[in-house]
Amino acid sequence: MHPERRLKPLESRVWLKPPRVQVPPDGRKEVVQGLLARNVCGIMPLSEAFCVGGQPVLGELFEVPKSVFTSQGVEVLRLIMDLRPINENFLPLCGDLSTLPVLSQMVQLEGHPSEGLVISSEDVRAMFYII
Repeated sequence: MHPERRLKPLESRVWLKPPRVQVPPDGRKEVVQGLLARNVCGIMPLSEAFCVGGQPVLGELFEVPKSVFTSQGVEVLRLIMDLRPINENFLPLCGDLSTLPVLSQMVQLEGHPSEGLVISSEDVRAMFYII
């Protein structure tokens, strides 16, 4: 609710060059119109953007293939926004995250020769979703 509370101190903030946009220049208008039409994003003045050293901190979009095609043969892509430039200016989340289980902790378990440890994909998936 209050992201400003997690901002790094002013002297620790950095400006990172925005990543390259992978949408071809002739396709950007169509992508933006599609995002706006689906209420995925909105338009705001650049003057309201978060700035470091007077320069706006921007993320960019890129796509990842899903190996799925429509019935018309058009490849379905997952659109991702690179938030590293803005995330670099926030303090890391802490609290209980460091106490959550990770698969490498299983190495510390000691079992008797007659015992075994079974880890299912559901266990790993549950660990992921908890994080």
